[in-house]
Amino acid sequence: MDAKSTTKKLIQINPERLKQYIAKTHAKYCIVITPEYSRGAIQDIQGGKYCCFNFFFFIRVYKSVNY
Repeated sequence: MDAKSTTKKLIQINPERLKQYIAKTHAKYCIVITPEYSRGAIQDIQGGKYCCFNFFFFIRVYKSVNY
């Protein structure tokens, strides 16, 4: 597992960079987690091996699995 972080709203996502990162790390998929997404950022990665989570949703899922 690898992680990058931001505390700001994610305005855009570069799907080509995510593809390169997936290939470089031999990952099966990529999860993008940020406090807030713009509508355009979600549209940028539709149809790829990517999943976007709001940070607060991710924490709820994590707690439900680990408690």
